[in-house]
Order: sequence, then C-alpha cells, then structure tokens
Amino acid sequence: MIIKWLLVIVVSSILWTMCLSENECTSRIFNTSEIIFTCLSDIVINELPLYNYTTDKLANITSIIVNGVDDNTRGPFTSIPPNICLLPNLKNIDFSYNRIGQVDPANVLSDCLSSVTTFDVSDNNISEFPSAMIYNMPTLQKLYFRFNQLTYVPGNVFFNLSNLDIIDFSHNSLTNFELWALLVNKSADFSNNQISTITNTAFYNISEYTLSDATINLTNNSATINLTDVVYEMYGSCSEVYYWLNSSTPDPLITKPILSSALSYIDFGTTRINCSCDQSYIVAMISTIFADSNPAATSRIPIYSAKCLDGTLFIDNTCTFDIDLPNSSVDFSKVYPRQCKIYEYESGNLTTISNISVPTINVSTYPHYETKMMEPGACFFNFSNMTTVRIKCTKDISDSSTIPSELLSSDYFSNIRRVDFARSISSLPSYICSLPSHDIDLSFQSFTILNDETFPCLDWFRSVSLANNQMTSVNMRSGNFTNLTLLDLSSNQLTGIPYSILIPTPSSLRFLDLRNNSITSIDLFLYTLKNITIDLRDNPINISSIINPLNVTLLLANNTNSTTIITFPSSVTNSTYIFNDQTALTAGTCNRYAILAYRNTLQSVYNNILLDCTCASINLKEIFLRNQSDITQDFTCSNGTSTVSFNALTILSCGSATLNFSSGLCLNESLQVCSIFLKKPKLKNIKLKEESH
Repeated sequence: MIIKWLLVIVVSSILWTMCLSENECTSRIFNTSEIIFTCLSDIVINELPLYNYTTDKLANITSIIVNGVDDNTRGPFTSIPPNICLLPNLKNIDFSYNRIGQVDPANVLSDCLSSVTTFDVSDNNISEFPSAMIYNMPTLQKLYFRFNQLTYVPGNVFFNLSNLDIIDFSHNSLTNFELWALLVNKSADFSNNQISTITNTAFYNISEYTLSDATINLTNNSATINLTDVVYEMYGSCSEVYYWLNSSTPDPLITKPILSSALSYIDFGTTRINCSCDQSYIVAMISTIFADSNPAATSRIPIYSAKCLDGTLFIDNTCTFDIDLPNSSVDFSKVYPRQCKIYEYESGNLTTISNISVPTINVSTYPHYETKMMEPGACFFNFSNMTTVRIKCTKDISDSSTIPSELLSSDYFSNIRRVDFARSISSLPSYICSLPSHDIDLSFQSFTILNDETFPCLDWFRSVSLANNQMTSVNMRSGNFTNLTLLDLSSNQLTGIPYSILIPTPSSLRFLDLRNNSITSIDLFLYTLKNITIDLRDNPINISSIINPLNVTLLLANNTNSTTIITFPSSVTNSTYIFNDQTALTAGTCNRYAILAYRNTLQSVYNNILLDCTCASINLKEIFLRNQSDITQDFTCSNGTSTVSFNALTILSCGSATLNFSSGLCLNESLQVCSIFLKKPKLKNIKLKEESH
C-alpha cells in the first residue's frame, strides 16, 4: 500500500511538472488590474505569456508581479522582458527575486514605462543601474534595488527627484554617497553597502531645491565616512552657512538652511565620522538650527546619534579657532566640484559646471524590439537581424489589423524576408501583405493548401519560399503574376504540377522550385510554358510516365524555340525512353515533323531515345511512310528487332495490337492513315489486273 501511494505521489509530481513545463509561466488576473505570473526557474524565458489576452484586457492591467513557483524559488527572467510594453498602463512592476543581470539591455523600455510609480527589482544580480530607463519614468515614486550588485548610482538618472518618496539601494556594493538622495520625500536606504565617501558627480546644487526631512539610512557601511564642511561648497549651499553664522538677524527671520537641515536626518548607524575642525560649520549649523528644541525632540533626530571615531557624539565635536578666520580647517581650494565660496577671499577657483546630458545607453543594433498597436490587437516585434523578425500578437488580432506605417518604413523592416510567428502557421496573416522587402521565407510552416484564402497576396512578393510545409494542393485563382518571380514549393507533398500558378504564360514568374515532392510523371504541360525555369529534382518520377492531363498540343515552334528550362531527377536524365504510338498520341505530335521535334525535346530530358519497333509503333511507321520516310532512319530500335522485320509490319497484320488513333489528339492523322490503308489494296488489285491483260 505504501509503495502504491508513493507511486501516486511521484506520478502526480511528474504530471504537475509536465503541465507547468508546457506553460513555463502561469498567470492569474486579480480585480481586472493585477496580473501575477508564477514561473519555473530552470528555464530560459525572455517574454511574458501575454498573447492569449486581448488588448482591452491588457490595457486594464496596472500591476504586474513575477514570481518563482514558491517563496524559495527564483523567477527565471534575466532581464525585464521587452514585451512588457504590451501592458501600456502599468503603474506597479515587481520582478524581485528573479535572475536579472541587466534590467533593460536592449534599451527598449524607455518608451513604454512612463506611467510607472513603483518599480521593484530587489534580490537579483544587477550590477549596472538602468539609467536611461529610470530617467524615462517621470512619475516614479518608489524604487527598490536592494540586494543587488550595484557599485554606482548616477545622480542624473532621475527625471524629477521631488516625485520620489522611497528609494532603496541597501545591500549592494556602493562606495560613494551623493546628497541628491536628500531630495527624496520620505526615505532613502543606502544601508549595508561599502560607502565611505561623499561625492557630487552630477553637479547638484542643493540650494535650488526644497528639501523635506526624509530619513537617509547609511547604517552598516564602511567604518568611517568623510562627512566634512566640503559639502557646502560642493553642493552650492555656501550662503546658508555665511548668513546663519554671521548674521545679526534673528534666526526665525532667516530662511531655513536647506542642506544643514537635511544632513541632520542622515542615520550613519555604526559608521563613524573622523571628527575634527573639518566639520566645524556642520556642527555649528545643526546646533543653531535646533538650539530651541527640547532634548527629547533632538534625540529622535539621527545626526544627534552619530559618533566620532573616539566614540563621542558628533554633535558635541568642538574646535578651537580664531574668530577672525573661517570656522573650518578644510582646504576648500581642493573641493570638486566647487560651486561656490562661503567666503569670497578663499583661495582657489570655482568649477566650471557643464550641462549634464540626459542618460543614454549604447546598445547593439540587434536585437531590436517594438510593440505596436495593430487596430485591432497589438503585436510584439523582435528583430533578430536585418532579415528576420519574430512577430507575436494578442488574441484579438484580425484580418483588418495593419502594421503601422512608421514601423514598416523604418530601417528595421526594410530588408525583412524571414518572419517567425513563434508558432507554425497554415495561412498568411494579412498584415504581412505589406512587407517592404517583397521577399518572404515561410519555410517550415504548416501550409497544406496554397490558395487565395491561405495566401491572399502572393503577387505582392517578388520571391516566396514555402519549402518544407505539408502542402498537397495549389489552387490560386490566377497565375497572371506581375511581381512574383520566384516561388519555392520544394519539400512538400504535391503529386502534380500546380497549373493554377502557371496559367497564363508567360507571367512574371521565372523560377518554380518543385524539388522533393511526390510528382511521379512528366507533364507535357510544362513544355507549353515560356520564360521559366522549373526544378523537379528529387521527385519519384517514373521514367516511362509522360502524361498530358490538359491535352496540350506540342507544336513544332514551341519545341524548337522553347524558353523553358526543366531540371529532372538524375534517375530520369540518365535513363532511356522508349518512343511509341502512345508517346505521340499523348503529346498530340501526329506528323513526322512534330514527332521528330518531340523526340528532340525528350532528348533534352533522357540520356537516350529509342523506338519500340513492334506493333506498338505501327502508327508512327505509317505516318513516316506517308511522308516517304523510313522511321528507322530517324530512330534506333530498342528491342533488337531488325528493321526488316519492323518494316514488314502493317496495321492489318498488327490487328488488335494496333493503338487506335481514332480519338484524342491524333484524330485527323488517324483518318488519313485509314484512308491510305483502304486505298492501297485497291491500287494493287488494279495493277495486277493490268498485268494480266
């Protein structure tokens, strides 16, 4: 019994895994606005499975969460999938605890996440901050990058820092801290990094902003941090120091010192400050600002808990100085960037501040991604190279959907000829009928029939490959092509020549590839065509089977001036064909000149043409005799029969073995043969009677 239950459990587990493996990610929508994906972790997946939804349903989604199969399993994504742009109204994105190494390596998300307010990629493997993408999130309020591998967060990446409420860069590998974080409204967490230095690489001028009393968490960083009076000149806040420490105006009437107040709310935690006269301005400013506050209130202000290397409180740091000298021991001439001077007589120059450029990212041309509304429906385009695009669409795509003109006219679409629909198709979507290259490769699809419904725009293209499908039938309304020059139908299941694409002749079609199909006979219709090459190699053609289903007549002119090139299998070209009455009757070559021209045509197909010198060729013999010719002078007998024996044969002696030419394409010739046959005995009798006299 135990073994039976174990077997049930194992089988159930296998079936569950197989089911989830087929889907890779399962999705659930809650309250029409939140979609949650649960994904296997041991797979490679680059796209969200969104294509079973309509655009209306996707437009309602404002929140997305992507998880592994349980709390202990990471999600499979190594970047934010570019087809997330199919969700045009997203506000909350959570890809935490996945396998993300680069957030947006193709720089495709910058144009479609402009409404996002919360972005969470915590617990991943991100080492490079996605500057361009974040800059293009002007409504961003909450940003979570904790537990990653970041070493640097540029300060120019935020479109509007004043919109940010919360940023979390804890548990990374940051070494520098920049005071633009003070502009966040509520909290900025930089704890558990390796921060030891305060810099200003983005040249922020704090005096130009209004700062809130946001909490800045710098706990558990390096042992020390270089917080000094440098920050005032580095961040353009010289005036607040000068006026607060040198003005006789009552403090309440002086504008609140922006930077000094904000510094008070940095929580340094275990990180110590190397206290000296280099912090004289900071200590004096904070003491002045909170001079009237009660101890209970100041004890809750983080800077009042900051400690020096010797364990004393930072706020108690004192420095003896000459009152006539600047109250700091910092060498401000070495400050970079230096945006102002607290005292004009200070030595050194100010830094020339250049314009900070909008963040960009250098990416390769391919792959390139586009998400476009198709009205109706929407499609995600993945351009893998100059000639190949993968297109996946929402379920509401229809025959009236069209690719937007700006995408069709782009460089990415100009040379596309291979379209991958991520699934095998049996009919061509109508929106492909405007492909700019006019060349398309639809090999290895699931076409079974080629007609105007499955391929509504065959003549839009110059070349079409439908090789390696399962095609058994071709039935187009007309083969009067004006653009199509090459059609590849090789490796299908066609059993005959596709007449509908070859009538009328000539058309623009110049090459038809029918290799590796199931064609078993040589069709004389091919020899009525003009200006075309047809490849019939690798077909199981019977070397003696020549057919004429359309009852075409091969005229002498057609055969001597043919512009058709037909390539047959080597089994045909290396073989010998036995010419007889049936050969001529099938082709309608019923006079000597047509027969010889037809023989010449067949000589271009077969290695050798021989005559069946038996009653099977008696009509041919008579036709040549009527033209005072001996057919054995133009043909070699195939069966070893002597020409004398063959010449002795007559229609009368052959009897029932004679092929009846009284119907079909040689009707007229049959009457002439019969007439000659009936007259011959009469002429002989008359001659005998004359001799008896």
